[in-house]
Amino acid sequence: MRKDGWVENPSEEGYEFYGWIDELCSNINHTGWFCSEYEDEVARGCIFLDKDGDYIPAFRVGILKKEWKDSCGSKTQPALMFFNSCTKHFIVALRYAETEAKKYAETCRAEHEAYNAGREVKEKEEENDRLKKDLIIMRAWGVSKETTQMILARITINEGKIGELKDGITKETQGMFDDGYKSY
Repeated sequence: MRKDGWVENPSEEGYEFYGWIDELCSNINHTGWFCSEYEDEVARGCIFLDKDGDYIPAFRVGILKKEWKDSCGSKTQPALMFFNSCTKHFIVALRYAETEAKKYAETCRAEHEAYNAGREVKEKEEENDRLKKDLIIMRAWGVSKETTQMILARITINEGKIGELKDGITKETQGMFDDGYKSY
């Protein structure tokens, strides 16, 4: 049996596109799960048939334009196919495709958030470094106590935000956080 994974062109490999799960089941009232906070990329569950007529749960990822069919309706669009969950039971395949598309989208969103948090932490740290240098100069010049207290308050606010952002990072999203931090 083939391993689960991305298939570049399922129809070319002999897998028949059976349909989108939201079109096959009236209880599913969406056309995919958003993969980022920008709501442009979507993971949409679908079903394929193998040569024996078994259902293969899968999903496709596409850019949401006017309609889903703008980028993912093509029979040549890549799909993440779950061969180990191939089944004769349509409902089982449908549920699996829906669950996996949702998990994929949730993972993508968490990685986007971690990447953005890394960039924001780096930005706040650099701002604090500048403020601390400015504070030393201002104290040497005899700037008022109120002005230095405002700068110290800003540094404290930034440190609190940095702590919040770092607390939201998990073991799974640490790599994306680091990438965002380095890219700033």
